[in-house]
Amino acid sequence: NYVHIRIGLPKPFSVLHISDTHLAEAYPDEPKAKLEQRRDRMRCFGGRQEEALRDSLAWAKDNADYVIHTGDLIDWQSRANFDLAKKYFGPNMCGSMGNHEFSPTMWRSEVKETCDEKYKDLSRKALSEVYPFDISFQSTVVNGVNFITLDDVYGYVTAGQVERFRAEVKK
Repeated sequence: NYVHIRIGLPKPFSVLHISDTHLAEAYPDEPKAKLEQRRDRMRCFGGRQEEALRDSLAWAKDNADYVIHTGDLIDWQSRANFDLAKKYFGPNMCGSMGNHEFSPTMWRSEVKETCDEKYKDLSRKALSEVYPFDISFQSTVVNGVNFITLDDVYGYVTAGQVERFRAEVKK
């Protein structure tokens, strides 16, 4: 869909919004649960997630000034998915986390998802090493517009995020 928003900018620009790509890869030497997850989720999503992401980003190079990915880039944590995230998240992009980013292997995990900061803390360091932006709050100005993404995957924001947002609004 194309949406034109007029906010009084001197020069128009375009943004591609992508969400829920659910990359579902695992290397052959990763744990059995991740390999089973790969098999099942590739079947669920049709196995063309990476192709769709690659094609979307290729289209954006010629047709958009900026790309925003708003979560669930990966379907669960695996070395292969992390490598894909590093491969595809580049300049002229920002993003935010989805609940799948925080999941070791979704329902096959020994660690149960508790939908709170304590659960996210189990993955925060690894995700911060993979994604080239602040995973809890990112602010990027593009052509005079401040794009802000924040981690609200469980339906709440933290006091720290609220303070950072207030500081961005003052800009």
